[in-house]
Amino acid sequence: MSPETAPSFPAAITNEEKRAIGNVVERLQNDFSHLSTDRVVTTVREVHERYNSARVRDFVPLFVERHAADELNQD
Repeated sequence: MSPETAPSFPAAITNEEKRAIGNVVERLQNDFSHLSTDRVVTTVREVHERYNSARVRDFVPLFVERHAADELNQD
């Protein structure tokens, strides 16, 4: 993933979660190739921000992918 398409993260997010969210962006870009990269990245960023206060983070990337895909399917 190039730096310009990488989502930004809160400081408390682990490198593992950052990589997982980057992978989410890549998968969703492939699945929604008819949408702009900016649209996919913005959607993932907005959905990911909803989980900023989650104390258990193990499944955050999975939830982000599912919810972002649901939102992108509405386009």
